[in-house]
Amino acid sequence: MGRNVDVFRFALLFINMGLRYSLPEVIRIGGLFENFDDDREMAFRYAVDRINADDSVLPNSRLSAKIERLKPQSSFHAAKSVCSLVSDEVVAIFGPNSVASSALVRSTASALHLPHLESHWDLEKGAKAGYTISLFPQSLGTAIYQLVKSKNWRSFTIIYEDAEELMKLQELMKLRNQNNVKISLQQYTVDFQYNKILKDIRKKGETNIVLEVPTSRIKDVLAEAQKAGMLTEYHNYLVTSL
Repeated sequence: MGRNVDVFRFALLFINMGLRYSLPEVIRIGGLFENFDDDREMAFRYAVDRINADDSVLPNSRLSAKIERLKPQSSFHAAKSVCSLVSDEVVAIFGPNSVASSALVRSTASALHLPHLESHWDLEKGAKAGYTISLFPQSLGTAIYQLVKSKNWRSFTIIYEDAEELMKLQELMKLRNQNNVKISLQQYTVDFQYNKILKDIRKKGETNIVLEVPTSRIKDVLAEAQKAGMLTEYHNYLVTSL
């Protein structure tokens, strides 16, 4: 959670710098989180608490977190939640994590001249509305690439759910051509779930695995890996969503 807290805290400070000389007693910050986003919400709330605990940051004001929970991939519900936050007079909105809902929030924030901060991997770099800032570390893909290269893996398998999320691993995929590394892709589907994927990987003798799966799924994947006898000293897992 540490990285998320630091990012949220920096962003909150950035927003408040522009308001510092005309701050109200209570500054309302909106947060939009999906039902499975407990870790992000916790990080958001903790970042607010850390700023409030430091009197040197906002000596005469306090932040107030206004949270709205969204149904996954529901633009209609996202629109209602944004309206609710605007009614509460928030000065900025964080989230949500889903691409579809975030696009709606981005458009609304632009129309209302309301700062909006995204925390997900964005495929549309450079196409943002003027009031949206992405908090996602664009260098993550490069960092993953450098880590795998330093490990000198000659082969590995990427387990993923959403094809769009593979975009963050574009740098990693370059190893296939640059270093003649064998890269296999295994996508989770209703008919091809984690237990089947891991058994297939075991049959092929692969021991290096990159997990590009939602944070909420990591525990399930590792539990299945343990059942399959794939949590040994000879197996390596790189989790990209922590």
